Amino acid sequence: MPSMTNILASLRARGSGAVRAVVVPIAGAWLDREVAGAEARARPRTRNLAPRPGTSRRRIRFLVMSASGVGGVVRATLTTAGHLAPNHDVEVVSALRGALEPRMAIPDGLRLRRLVGRTSDRPSLRHLLALVLSRAPSRLWLAEDGNRKRASLWTDLLLTRWFRSLSTGTIVVSTRPALTVLASRLAPAGVVVIAQEHQRLARHDQVTRGALAAAIENVSVLVALTETDRAAWEGLLGTGGPPVIAIPNAVPDLPLGPGDPVAHKLIAAGRLEPQKGFDLLLEAFAAVAPKHPDWTLDIFGRGTQRELLEQSLVDLGLGGRVRINVPTDRLGERMRDASVFVLSSRYEGFPIVLLEAMAAGLAVVSFDCQTGPNEIVTDGTSGVLVPPEDVSALAAALDRVMDDESLRRRLAAAAPAAVRPYSLENIGRRWDELLAADGAP
Repeated sequence: MPSMTNILASLRARGSGAVRAVVVPIAGAWLDREVAGAEARARPRTRNLAPRPGTSRRRIRFLVMSASGVGGVVRATLTTAGHLAPNHDVEVVSALRGALEPRMAIPDGLRLRRLVGRTSDRPSLRHLLALVLSRAPSRLWLAEDGNRKRASLWTDLLLTRWFRSLSTGTIVVSTRPALTVLASRLAPAGVVVIAQEHQRLARHDQVTRGALAAAIENVSVLVALTETDRAAWEGLLGTGGPPVIAIPNAVPDLPLGPGDPVAHKLIAAGRLEPQKGFDLLLEAFAAVAPKHPDWTLDIFGRGTQRELLEQSLVDLGLGGRVRINVPTDRLGERMRDASVFVLSSRYEGFPIVLLEAMAAGLAVVSFDCQTGPNEIVTDGTSGVLVPPEDVSALAAALDRVMDDESLRRRLAAAAPAAVRPYSLENIGRRWDELLAADGAP
């Protein structure tokens, strides 16, 4: 009987196209059968989250795109999962390939699982399948999701097998619309699915909203980040939908600040994408920079707009005054060198970085974008809010705060108390209550 090495060598000799022509249809047919069976068995989903009598320990799986990132969703997920880990069996599961090592600190007792791991170079059937199917497009991934290009038929198979392996009573917390749709379709009937929305409903396109509305009919609970978004979801889902509750993200329990009110430095952080509005921030800073020649701005982030923003620095004459830095998992330490944090986002779900800056005792200036900032900041008391995308108003607010050290001190002193409701202790308690709920919240 030929060895696996000889079989694989024979397949390779036939060419990758020939192998794909055989393997992809077989894998697709298997996937279609599995999905059809899962969908037939999944409904109706239980809305009773209470643990079985005699135990309070739960199996909880947070499903994320990649646990190796440094963005707000990953940070929030690790914070919540880390709070639950001492009392429950908790894993954070990465659906897509990412860096081999996490770039953020992993709380004690919390496990990470990568469904798409490093492919072995040893000859094996799995190795061959991974090579071939990872080049075939996904059949299950939400087409409108920006990560679809990172998904594949291999991703589909791994996610389907993982969902099938979950035992009755397991709780899956999906953290993105594409993952919620998958959980709704693939999770066994005895699995509790909690859909956690990290973006406000209004930012989703019509197709995504429709897919989410259909999927959420088959989840146990929807968790929104703000009361505003909770009301929006209830309006969309109507009385027949699952319970919708608001649980904000918690301030991560990390070393933060304190900021230095004397320092003439602004700081901002986030993905270098249009959402975060760093182009607007650069325009606003350029308008006041000549009046404050000793002030600088540090931006931390990575994204598709880096070259555009760097060119803006040249065009606006901000060379030497602004630095665009790579992301850091030590942002709290960087805040110690600054006195003012600026949130220039065009929109947000619930900005954790704003909570972090306030917890660190920085004065904050923020666009009053939808949603989040006005639920966190009291204008003129714990920070300064300006109309969204109003560059002139942002420039005026920066000028005012940069010009007045006593104002910076007053805002910085009030900021930590304003974010106390979002402490891990308080937000963690709300997750504890949700997971102990008997029936709909």
